[in-house]
Amino acid sequence: MLSVASMLRRMFRAMKFSAKEENFAVVAGAAVSLILVGTVAYSLGEGWNVVDGFYFAVCTLTTSSIADPKLTLTHDALKLFTHVSSSPGIAPHHSPQLWPMVLKSVSGWLRATGTVR
Repeated sequence: MLSVASMLRRMFRAMKFSAKEENFAVVAGAAVSLILVGTVAYSLGEGWNVVDGFYFAVCTLTTSSIADPKLTLTHDALKLFTHVSSSPGIAPHHSPQLWPMVLKSVSGWLRATGTVR
């Protein structure tokens, strides 16, 4: 239990430090949005409960490869959705130089739509 508390403390310190970065809100908002959309899509599309949909969305987006083997996609549309929705989360992991480009394009899009100033 002590290690969990220590891990959570380090995570919150890192988030507090990261929150000072210029585009933190954009990146955090995009991550939360991708997880929420994935949770809803998987829960409704496969008839899973919200916890299973959330679990699958997070595992897919973070490429953790620890998804429950009982949770398999049976609909082709959800397979395509998974590919499209996970690409923004996967690409920067494999190519760190993509982060500035991703941040700039997401930030520009949000400013253009009036979401942020």
